[in-house]
Amino acid sequence: MSRMTPKFKFHECLVVLCLLSFGECHYYVTISDDGPIVQGGTITFQAEVYDSDGSRPEGTFRFTWKDDTLPLHSWVDETRYPNSTWSVTYPREFYPGPYEVQVNVDKYDIIFYHEICSRRQIFNISAFLNGKMELVQGSLINSNFVSNETQVEHEIDLSRADHAFLKNATEVSTYWFVDCVFYGLSEDLTFNYSYSAVGADHLVEALVVASFEPIITTTTPPTTTTSTTPSTTTTSTTTSTTASPPNSTILSSSASPSLLTALKDAGNTGLNTNEVGSTVNQGLTFTNVSHIKVPYVCRNSSIVPPDKNKTYGYFHRKMSVRAPIQNITIKGTNWLQEFETLDLQVVCRGSGNFNACNLKKPADYNSTGEETCPPNQISVSPNCQFNVSQFYSSSNYTVLFIISNDVSKIVYPIKVILYKVQKHAQLSVIVVPVVCSLIAVIMVVFGVAYYVQRRKRFTVEVADFDFGHGVGDMEYKTFRERLREAVLNSVNRDFGVDGEGRKTPTHMRAIDFYSSVILMLMEVIGPIHV
Repeated sequence: MSRMTPKFKFHECLVVLCLLSFGECHYYVTISDDGPIVQGGTITFQAEVYDSDGSRPEGTFRFTWKDDTLPLHSWVDETRYPNSTWSVTYPREFYPGPYEVQVNVDKYDIIFYHEICSRRQIFNISAFLNGKMELVQGSLINSNFVSNETQVEHEIDLSRADHAFLKNATEVSTYWFVDCVFYGLSEDLTFNYSYSAVGADHLVEALVVASFEPIITTTTPPTTTTSTTPSTTTTSTTTSTTASPPNSTILSSSASPSLLTALKDAGNTGLNTNEVGSTVNQGLTFTNVSHIKVPYVCRNSSIVPPDKNKTYGYFHRKMSVRAPIQNITIKGTNWLQEFETLDLQVVCRGSGNFNACNLKKPADYNSTGEETCPPNQISVSPNCQFNVSQFYSSSNYTVLFIISNDVSKIVYPIKVILYKVQKHAQLSVIVVPVVCSLIAVIMVVFGVAYYVQRRKRFTVEVADFDFGHGVGDMEYKTFRERLREAVLNSVNRDFGVDGEGRKTPTHMRAIDFYSSVILMLMEVIGPIHV
């Protein structure tokens, strides 16, 4: 039994180690690199180990790197950190194309390493420099549209590995072509140019030539001068050295003669930054690309074998010229009465199409120029003319007009001010009642006066009849006597005295007189019998 105890412990340890080994499968590793790289460049790989929950594990790790190139490259890195970095330089002799890199990760547990994860990844080695041509107008342009108002900076953005590779070059030259016309070279990777024709399309191409050959100075053979005298002979030697200008490169004879001639001619050409289609500067020499035998130039139509001792890069970019938004005009008023609708018209100039929207902001809002339109509020129009008719608020506010096209964006704030109008009673409300009241008073006064005057016109006569007397007591009068009495009564009235001695009005007397005359005539004419 005492001999079996060590065996049992040893097997137990093996079981524990196996369980640990099988339990480590939840790790995973990622690989990243700064490729692709050009032939002769150096690529850097980086491996990162993670736990299944995304955390970084602790312990001692062993990273085993290798690739599938011929000859094979490999490297082992033991570290206490869950990451490893491997840099490999691939000489020019390696053929361009895809290759594979692999990393195996082992973790140290108790007494030995055991594998926890591994990964493979494809990387590329190219024959030409890797990168892209960027367009800059104040900021990086992500589209293929440029403004005709601002100079365009063309910049070659190389991959990180190739950018580091060119730092070791003795000379870097970039040849620039616009629409297959050579416009000169630059010693860096930038080129400034202006485009003025709105609506025109252009193709810009760049050929980068990097040389890693050491700068060679040429020397002339020593010149020997001998002078003879009768007594002595003196020999003197004079050596003259001619240095080449700085940054000069002795071109290899292995390059094609047409390429050497083209590059030599291009080296004597200054970089032109005038706009396309403008008058050419007489001091510059322009060469049509059809006569320059350089690789991958003018829409890839000219292909010649390049110099094997140099590194090349070809980059191109197509672009369209557009006019930016300008001359914004706001038609309408921003002074409104309370609860009045805002009614404005926005007009501007530029190249369409235009995207526009308007946003309501507080009255004290300061625009940053970085505001954007919500996707559901964007209106698109080929013409820069937008109408706004909307009620926003009953207090002061700011309206942001956001207008953009392919090359520009403008945020135009308008402060809207609301004011109160003091209400006054209308003139008719005061005048009409007063006039009507005066008319009513006048009518009442005249009515009362007329009534009083009419009352005065009437004469009330009271007849005093003695109905107790008989008929026989009444005096009998003939017609002639009654006529005489009536005439006398009328005459008395004409003199303003009635039968009782009271004065009568003139018009009343006239009426009584004419009435008596008419009555007498009627009695005379007609047979009246009493």
